[in-house]
Amino acid sequence: MSEDANVALEATEEAAAPTSNGHRGRPRPQATIQRDDAVKAALAEGPLTRKQLAEKLGWESKDVYASLWRLRHYDKQVEKLEGKSEWSLTAS
Repeated sequence: MSEDANVALEATEEAAAPTSNGHRGRPRPQATIQRDDAVKAALAEGPLTRKQLAEKLGWESKDVYASLWRLRHYDKQVEKLEGKSEWSLTAS
């Protein structure tokens, strides 16, 4: 195998390796981490709907949804209350 092929193979393996947070791929941008932290801080005060979160944080609903999705699916830190449209921090 040529040296260029070895370098390419090493780079591919490095890119596919899990990051420090256990996920593959590139780490989240700092702005994304700050948005997710703002959502967690707002939910620490009690359950809120996505619309209430958007109003409280001054964001568009799609940005709130993106943070809630990441926090629910990747980090398991928020949950949608059963039978309601409200979100809360998970009990841990």
